[in-house]
Parts: sequence; C-alpha cells; structure tokens
Amino acid sequence: LSCCPVSQLEMLGCSIGNKGAELLVKHYANKNTTGQLLEELILYGNGLTSEGMEHVMKIVRTSSATLRVLDVSLNSISMAVISEALKHNTSLTDLWVGRCGLSVK
Repeated sequence: LSCCPVSQLEMLGCSIGNKGAELLVKHYANKNTTGQLLEELILYGNGLTSEGMEHVMKIVRTSSATLRVLDVSLNSISMAVISEALKHNTSLTDLWVGRCGLSVK
C-alpha cells in the first residue's frame, strides 16, 4: 500500500480481525500527513469486534477525514463506538452496518 495512493480499499471477508484493523489504521494515520487519503473502506465480514472498531473509528473521527463510504457489515460491533465517532465527522455519506447485531438499547 505504500507504493501508490489508494483511495478505495475493499477487504471483504479477509478475516483481518482487530489486530489487522489496528495495523490498517496505523498505516493510514501515517499516510494522512503525506496526502494518501482514504475515501472508501469496505471491511465486510472481517471478524471485527468493538475493539477493532475503535481503531477503524480513528479514521472516521479525524478532523481531516475524507472517508465517504464505510462498510463494516457482518462484524460484531457496538453502536456506541460508531455513534461517538460520527459526532466528529462531516465527510461520511454512506455507512453500512448490516448483520452486526446492533441494538438501540
């Protein structure tokens, strides 16, 4: 990923888990200062939990976020983690959370 700018990243069912999400976010946190800005991130079915989503939401929370599309469907995540990050985001236009077992309780 370091050889060329990647604005769209689809990782459907790659089973990256929480550690993979952490490494991905660290990579893009470093690239954000050099102009490699992520616009679409698809993490459908990757075995993420709320711990992994905390890492992913760092991309959403940043004031310079350019992420427009985020798909975290089919992961075991918490709505609380997502809603907190969305308070600080103005770029996200599409959020996919299907089959995540979310509740409003």
